[in-house]
Amino acid sequence: MTHNRLFVLGLALASFACAALAQDAPPDDTVVANVNGEAIQYADVVRAHQRLPDQYRQVPIEMLFTALVDQIVNTKLLIAQGRKLNLENDENVRRQVRRFEEFAIQQAYIERYIDDNVTDELLQARYEETIAAQQREEEIHARHILVETEEAAAELIAQLRDGGDFQALAREHSTGPSGPNGGDLGYFRSEQMVPEFSAAASALETGAFSQEPVQTQFGWHIIMVEDRRDVAPPEFETMREQLTSELSNELVSAHLAALSEQAVIERFNADGTPLPAAEGAP
Repeated sequence: MTHNRLFVLGLALASFACAALAQDAPPDDTVVANVNGEAIQYADVVRAHQRLPDQYRQVPIEMLFTALVDQIVNTKLLIAQGRKLNLENDENVRRQVRRFEEFAIQQAYIERYIDDNVTDELLQARYEETIAAQQREEEIHARHILVETEEAAAELIAQLRDGGDFQALAREHSTGPSGPNGGDLGYFRSEQMVPEFSAAASALETGAFSQEPVQTQFGWHIIMVEDRRDVAPPEFETMREQLTSELSNELVSAHLAALSEQAVIERFNADGTPLPAAEGAP
C-alpha cells in the first residue's frame, strides 16, 4: 500500500473516530497548534482540507480536523529536518522550486490577461452572436390517445371526425398515463419523444388531429396539436461561464500567436539537428 493510500485511509479512520460536531468556523488566524514555536493556523487546516481528493473534500472539515492537524505537524517536522541539512539549496529542490515558480507565473499572467481582456461588453456581444446563430427551436403542446390496436385507433379517429370530444375519448380509452388528464402531454421538443410520434406531431396543423393511427413501440396513437411556441433562448447569465471559457481560449490563443511572431524562436529535431527550412522561408 502506498504512502498516499495509507494517508487517505488514516483520514477515513480519523473521520469515524472524531467526535467534533459541525459549528461555525473559527477565524482563519486562530492558532490550532505550535511546532517548535511555529504557529499552525485554522487557515492552514482549511487549505489542507481543500487539497484532499474529491471524495474526502465532501467530508466536513470538523470530521477530519485532528488528522489534518497531524498531517500539517508532520510536514513541519520534516521540513525542519530538511532545513537542518540545508536542503533548500539542493539542486533538485531548487529545480523543482523554479518549475513551480514558472508555472505559477504562467498561470498568473493568463489569469490577469483574461481579467483585463474578457470584458462584459465582449461577453454580451458574443452572447448575442451565439443566440442569433442558433436554429429556431419549437415546442409543441399536444394530447394523445394511446390504444393497443390499429383498429381501436381507427375507430376513435372516426368518432373524432364525427365531432367526438378528444379529451373525453382520451379519459375513456387511452391506456397511457396521461389518459386521466385528457391525454395532455404538455409542451415538448421533438427530441423528447420517439421519432415516429415527433414526426407525426410536427406534421399536424395547430388544432388538428392525426387522420391515421400513428404506431410507436408503445402502441397506436391519435395525436392532437393544441399549440406551438418558440423555445426561449438561454439567459445571458446562464451562458456566462461557457462564453467566458470560449472567449478566454480564443484571446489567449491569439495573444500567443502574436507573441510568437514578435519572438525569435528556433526549433530542432529530437536529436538536436536543425529542422528543414519551411517552404518559402528565407
